[in-house]
Formats: sequence, structure tokens, C-alpha cells
Amino acid sequence: MIRIQRTGERFVAAEGGRTLASCDFSLRGNTVLLGAPAYAELPVADGVFRACLDYFERRGYLDYGPADEAAAAAFAALGYTVCRVGETGGIAAFFETCKNCKN
Repeated sequence: MIRIQRTGERFVAAEGGRTLASCDFSLRGNTVLLGAPAYAELPVADGVFRACLDYFERRGYLDYGPADEAAAAAFAALGYTVCRVGETGGIAAFFETCKNCKN
């Protein structure tokens, strides 16, 4: 079973003690900055990103912002359109309103 959990300032997906994917994050005001991901399998990385966004949505942080172009490229590789801070109306709207975002 794959488990996704927060470890300090990183989200990690692991199975049987083996790390499959991880994603650093930081906060700048109400903006969540996701760092460049490290992953072994894209579907697992996708789950880590969703966990990141869900985590901050539940805590009321309103904006999502990629930390750098590497993170933006990783989202694009997963089939998402990268939305800059302020374009989506918040994390809750990220998957709903971004053009070409997966559901």
C-alpha cells in the first residue's frame, strides 16, 4: 500500500519502506510554494501533488504558486496547466478552473 505523509517540509509517498516520490514545500504568506519534485513513477508523483494541495486547502491557504520552472515543468509533464498565483482564485479552484487540468 502506498502511503503519502508529511515529513517536516516535504510530502513523501512510500511503499514498503521505499520512497517513490517526494515534494518539498514552503510558505510565503498565504502562498504555497512547491519545490521541484523527485519521483520514480508519475502516477505516484501526481498523488503527492494532490496531497500537497489538499493539505493546504484544508488549512485555509488560498494561493498556489510553483517554486521554480522545474516544478512548473513537472506539473506540465503530468498534464496540468500551471497556474500562477492569483489566476485560479485559490487552491480549491486549481483543479476546477485551470485550462486542461486533470480531474
